[in-house]
Amino acid sequence: MKKRIVLITALAVCMFIFLTACSNQIYKSTIMKDIEPDVSKILSSDKKIDDIEILEYNIDNTKETSISLRVKSSDEIAEYINYFIATYYYSSDDKWVFDNVSQVDKDKSTATPKKGVNEEIIVSSLNGEHVTINDEEWEIKSSNIKNLSIKSKKTNIDERKDNVTVTLILDDDVLEAEGEINIGYIFDKKWEVTAVSNEGEFKTTEKNECELKVRDSDLIDEIAQKEIILFSDTSNSQTVSMAKSEISDFEVYKKISENRGKARRFYCKGTLTKPNATIEFDTQVYYVYEGRWLLQPTTIKAELDSVNIEGKWNGTYNGVGNKGKSSLKITEATKDGKIKGVYSYTPDKIDQYRKAGSYNVSGTIDMSSLIINLTEDNNKNVFTDISAILYIEKSKIKGVGQKGYPIDLTKVE
Repeated sequence: MKKRIVLITALAVCMFIFLTACSNQIYKSTIMKDIEPDVSKILSSDKKIDDIEILEYNIDNTKETSISLRVKSSDEIAEYINYFIATYYYSSDDKWVFDNVSQVDKDKSTATPKKGVNEEIIVSSLNGEHVTINDEEWEIKSSNIKNLSIKSKKTNIDERKDNVTVTLILDDDVLEAEGEINIGYIFDKKWEVTAVSNEGEFKTTEKNECELKVRDSDLIDEIAQKEIILFSDTSNSQTVSMAKSEISDFEVYKKISENRGKARRFYCKGTLTKPNATIEFDTQVYYVYEGRWLLQPTTIKAELDSVNIEGKWNGTYNGVGNKGKSSLKITEATKDGKIKGVYSYTPDKIDQYRKAGSYNVSGTIDMSSLIINLTEDNNKNVFTDISAILYIEKSKIKGVGQKGYPIDLTKVE
């Protein structure tokens, strides 16, 4: 019995010595010092750890311990409660050595505001928000905010709300916009934007280095390099060249700035006068800023206004076994397309089968296709009616004449 009592006593003493060795107290101040660098990285470098509360020690038989902590921290704006577990292991020289700390129970974290937003928070929180300037939506980027200052502020800490009016300059690629915006905030672990709205109109200013200097002569130069397509939706479409000397009555009747000044549209109209036709055109010259102003493809809408076909058109006809000279003298051409004239033809070889002829003709020119249809002015209608097309670019009339022979006529100056 004595031996048993001695054995139990010895075991108790050993156990006491072991527990005493393994339960060296880890002081609160030591824990704070150990965890502060890592906790600051996890939370935010600008948050200061004010206090920790040790909630629970968890010691296992491998000489490791994990400590549940409630950490109180703060910055200029708010006080925060977060939860962590710090892990220590027992070293060979009988000391507790800090291993790591990790955040847990994030859903239980709390934050209590001490004051409202400041300029730094405002700039950061506006990133990705939008305002309407000159009927366009501008996206705000923190990096593009200049000269922000708080004009007025209404903070309600109890309701966790803040409302701020600020003046600022938004710096975009081409334009700067200066004005005021009103921002509503609510505090939910941090100040978050609930609404952004303009306070009055913004004033936009074009940057000097981005100024687009375009004169009417510059626009005419650009337009004169293009071509006009008449009757584009028909089988009788015609392509007509443009020259600067042929353009008159030029007018820029509207200018539009889009995409925060990075797209400029000049709406222009004018008259193109060709030797045998007058064409009214309407177009837009379009520039886009991509580090420099780039001219975009230009489309020109055109409408035939009038034709000038009075006078003599000489050329040839070419039929099977019969060819020669032909001529169409147009004596009258009204604005509504009615035509009168004389058609003549002379074979290269005159004999009993091939004779010269001359006929008074009348008919029309279709202003939507420039197709000319003429009929002999008598009841006999000896020759087949003339059907031809006026080609503006080449100043030619081409089609078929007497007996369906192909004709090719050029106006005599």
